[in-house]
Amino acid sequence: MKHFALVLSFLFLPLLACAQENHLKVEVVTETDNLAPGKPATIGLHFTMDKGWHIYWQNAGDAGMAPSVTWKVPMGFRVGKVLWPLPQRISLPSVTDFGYEGEITLLVPIQVPRTVHAGETFDLTANVQWLVCQEACIPGQASIPLKITIGTPGLKPNPLITAARAQLPVKQPKSWQTSGTLDDKKFTVRFQTGTTATGAVFFPLTPAQIDNNADQGFTPTAQGFSLDIKRSDLLMQNVQKLEGVVVVTDRDGKKGYGVSIPISSN
Repeated sequence: MKHFALVLSFLFLPLLACAQENHLKVEVVTETDNLAPGKPATIGLHFTMDKGWHIYWQNAGDAGMAPSVTWKVPMGFRVGKVLWPLPQRISLPSVTDFGYEGEITLLVPIQVPRTVHAGETFDLTANVQWLVCQEACIPGQASIPLKITIGTPGLKPNPLITAARAQLPVKQPKSWQTSGTLDDKKFTVRFQTGTTATGAVFFPLTPAQIDNNADQGFTPTAQGFSLDIKRSDLLMQNVQKLEGVVVVTDRDGKKGYGVSIPISSN
């Protein structure tokens, strides 16, 4: 079983909003050098982990805790919910987690009020909590200040945010048809996409629905694919909708889609 050892050691560097701890660094970055009055913008929480260590997706899988953030912002600014890039399956002895290794940027939308003026500066604070794990897990937290300037945004957006935005799941296309069944052993979900896929994996939004550690049986079809997904031993009730993200691999690479699959019982 994972054990927890709290290590708190924060380092704030000039001109860089970041916190450094054992095995993890987190930075708060803006999409551009300036934010425009009355316009939406994006803030990034950029995590860098030591090799072999990981943090978690919004559904952590078999163990763990997703990063969370609360904000202290000036009056009139509005901050949205975290947008999660596509996760990966992280297999450990007897468990499988959903999360991120290496580095990842979580995106947070922010709305700038119309009443601000060019040249003004404002102080924001991100209160971030996380759990970084290998065989052991280390919880961490930091209050990270960020100074933003109002003005004309630069032409070159932050590449960290650009890369993370390309990893976000998109809405399921309207042309797709999805269906599924549930019996006492597994979910069988079918996707009619109109294209040929070479692989797919499903990440549920709700914990304890599927057996995260089991292989997902992928079967290609002429117009899509199906997945056989072992149900969780903890699932005690029927599921009417299976919601989550399906990551599809084809000749062009990988792409993630947010899906809500209607489920009927066999």
